[in-house]
Amino acid sequence: MQKEQEKLKLKQEQEQEKKKQKEKEQQEQDKLKKQQDQEKLKKEDLQKAEQQKKADKLRALDDQKRDDKLRADNLRRMTGQIAGAVNNKISGSGGSGDAVKSTGNNRADPGYGDKIKVKIKSNAVYFASDNLPGNPSVEFLIELLPDGSLRGTPKKTKSSGVPAFDDAILRAITKTVPFPPDKTGVVPASLELVYKMKD
Repeated sequence: MQKEQEKLKLKQEQEQEKKKQKEKEQQEQDKLKKQQDQEKLKKEDLQKAEQQKKADKLRALDDQKRDDKLRADNLRRMTGQIAGAVNNKISGSGGSGDAVKSTGNNRADPGYGDKIKVKIKSNAVYFASDNLPGNPSVEFLIELLPDGSLRGTPKKTKSSGVPAFDDAILRAITKTVPFPPDKTGVVPASLELVYKMKD
């Protein structure tokens, strides 16, 4: 009877030991699984952070490219406007499309017309629009007194269709007074002036 009890007790102890061992193994497995899950979450967080970093970098590059493009476009537009203003400004450089014709007798000074053209254009300021089609021209007939002053108001014989340009030439003519004499010392009685906007 005693042996049976001892045998039973031993069996119970073995079962308890097995149970403890099993619980310990289960705890180890749970602990390992928890570590794996944490490592997995950490890895996913790192991947998300890296992806976000790449996305931010790409967005920053896109923003930089867009800003660079805007600056380049603005610079190109400003440069074009300045170049257009320089090219289209009616200045003393003269243009082949402009003409000055004397209706008086100054055959002894064939370069007089060019001299007057340069003088008038040096006093005229007008910025032509690149969007304006064609190359409009304005024509004036002016009558001069012997001292080079105007005999009355310059007569506009043909309008360019752009009042601002016509007025700019008219102001330049008035500002040019008195007109100089030619090489013979004579001021022509009248002059026909033709100016093209974009020349």
